[in-house]
Amino acid sequence: DDDVPFELLKSDSIESMSKSPLVCLPYSMETNDFSLVLTRNLSPREYAAALESHILQLARESRESGCPSVVCLGMHTFVAGTPASVHEL
Repeated sequence: DDDVPFELLKSDSIESMSKSPLVCLPYSMETNDFSLVLTRNLSPREYAAALESHILQLARESRESGCPSVVCLGMHTFVAGTPASVHEL
């Protein structure tokens, strides 16, 4: 359940401060351009394919379970923002 948002805190003191719950959104290093491109040395095309596979898998799991998922794409301009990377993404 690492890709499922969840309510972080639920107490009377928090609820009295705000009518909206505090929700934790997952952050995945599996889709982070820094970890995949600079550490694992994936090419821009391989990075784009990894993102596509990740998104399709989470969408499939979400459909089957009926539970929403969140996809976090950690992208940095000095990695995914280069002309070669932008073309692939």
